[in-house]
Amino acid sequence: NRRFVYIADGNRQFQINQAAHVHNLFPETYPPAAQAWETGRVGQTRLFESGANRWFQINVPLKVGNRVVALLLLNKFATPIAVAIEQRQREIVLGMSLALAGGIVVWWFLTSRSLRPLIRLQQASREIAAGNLEIEIPANRSRSEIGELSRSFRTMVGDLRASRAEIEEHSRTLEVRSEERTQEIQGLLDNMDEGIFTIDSEGAINPRFSAATEHMLGATTAKGNFIERLSPDPDTQKTVRDTFRLLVSGAVMVDWDDRVAGLPNGLPGEGGSQLRARYRPVYDTAGARTERVMVILQDVTQEKALQEDIDRNRNLHNMVVQIIQNRETFDMFYQDALTMLGESAGDARSMALVSRGVVVRMFRTLHTIKGTAGLFGMHEAATRAHEVEDTLRDLNQRRDEAYSEEERRTLAGGIDQVRQLLIEGKKTFLDLIGEEDSEPNYTIAESKIDRIAEELLTTVNAQTAEAIRPVLARLKQVPTGRLVRKYKTLVESTAARLGKQARFELRDKDGTEVPVDYFQKLDPTFLHIIRNAIDHGIEDVEQRLEAGKEPIATIALTTEYRDGGVIFSISDDGRGIDTEQIRAIGLERGFIKPGQAKGMSRQDVLRLLFLPAFSSRDSVSELSGRGVGLDVVRTDVERMQGRMRLVTRKGRGTTFHLYYPLPV
Repeated sequence: NRRFVYIADGNRQFQINQAAHVHNLFPETYPPAAQAWETGRVGQTRLFESGANRWFQINVPLKVGNRVVALLLLNKFATPIAVAIEQRQREIVLGMSLALAGGIVVWWFLTSRSLRPLIRLQQASREIAAGNLEIEIPANRSRSEIGELSRSFRTMVGDLRASRAEIEEHSRTLEVRSEERTQEIQGLLDNMDEGIFTIDSEGAINPRFSAATEHMLGATTAKGNFIERLSPDPDTQKTVRDTFRLLVSGAVMVDWDDRVAGLPNGLPGEGGSQLRARYRPVYDTAGARTERVMVILQDVTQEKALQEDIDRNRNLHNMVVQIIQNRETFDMFYQDALTMLGESAGDARSMALVSRGVVVRMFRTLHTIKGTAGLFGMHEAATRAHEVEDTLRDLNQRRDEAYSEEERRTLAGGIDQVRQLLIEGKKTFLDLIGEEDSEPNYTIAESKIDRIAEELLTTVNAQTAEAIRPVLARLKQVPTGRLVRKYKTLVESTAARLGKQARFELRDKDGTEVPVDYFQKLDPTFLHIIRNAIDHGIEDVEQRLEAGKEPIATIALTTEYRDGGVIFSISDDGRGIDTEQIRAIGLERGFIKPGQAKGMSRQDVLRLLFLPAFSSRDSVSELSGRGVGLDVVRTDVERMQGRMRLVTRKGRGTTFHLYYPLPV
């Protein structure tokens, strides 16, 4: 609603009308009042009539210049008395109008003088807030508060201009110093051998990096993503990216070294070089969080080549020592290995259908050669034999399937490579020590000894022949101690590879002797049991000390004659076999049914270990094989017409008693 300023006309009735908001009581009075305000001309309306009297309401606009600033409301009565009153009202209204107009003019003048400087200061403030310090502020010499305010404002603007000039000069010199410092740091980086750069949580490389970075990663890669260069494997990339996100996501991590320990630290560089990566945190200016990750690359190509030479020489030294200490055993192994590998390669080339019997035979050959070659330090041959085992393991699942010519060539080629590596290993050995010893040893096959003995026996009478026959038979026998010397090295070196300590003991009760060819048929079984004892049976040093045992475990081979044969007992003082664990594994893998488990005796549970494909270990290693368990041992013992008994005590150790009849 429009609001009017009313000026009283001295009439009591007007005061009543004003108090009662007459325009609300008499709506017909509003349009004339509004018209008078808008047009600036007097408006009149009739309120009511009563007999000879008429009552009018007159709206008189009051102006300053051309603008209406107030509305004078007059009540007019058309009676003689009202005429007199109206005359008096006009006089009063005229005087009041003049007084009001004069007051308004004075108010406007005074207000303009006070507000104009304030408005100018307000406008200047807006300009300064927008960054314009060059605005001119007129001087105000007034001694009033506004004058003081104006002078203080001019002083403040002057100070701001001076401060801005100082800041601009400081910024300019700071940029120069910063650029000089940056160039100095870049110069230091470019003269370092390490590749140094920083990356964000996604692996993006910061544009500033040392000159060596481009030499190591290549000009293109050095400006790309480090995670993608670190590994081509998507799973590895995801793991590394998640780690970097964790490192950069929050506050400073006190366990930084533990966090980055799982990150890859080796990667290939340009030109076939080998690089090693280290990771350090880059903190924000407040030192409160890790902002980026610094990567330090070092070219370790020569270092790795040198280490490979050292390892190669160490392996050669180990091979020479082992062969010299067990020369007779090595020569027997070498000849038999070449023969068995030649037969296995021939079986592979002729196997048109996958035959389980042939595959198992080849697998045993490779498994035995792998262990013995590693014992004599021929690690390349052992590693290649391990790889061929992979192929044979997979092949064993394809029984009676067709075996292609290409597959046969690949398998036979792998077996031939093992054979060739053995030949090269012996040649290296002979090149290092000379062709033969000054006093060579010769190995005579049993068949040749038999032929010599028969020829000799035909030249003497029957009584003499009967007397010398036992003596001639002893020519084919060798003391057990000479045949098992290699087990000492096997036990010590294998235990060391597994982070354990163990020694080998021979306990020969009767000075037993056996034919060399005969022992070589037993050797794979002994190797298998000894390796299992080291891998599964004995504890590490800390576990043995906690159990109150000597830190160094003992694996012993006891020999004694018994009932026309020899008993070989292989024992360890390790953790023993947990029969309840074996029972649980048998249930889990379906070797026994739930109803059978409770009624099984201790010996029944132990017999599960000799079932095909039963193994208590899930992991596959070069040492323990791939699911090749004691079923191989059982089969080999039965093939030699022998018998076997297993004795174990939890926490005390395990013993395999193997009885073999001696050949007649």
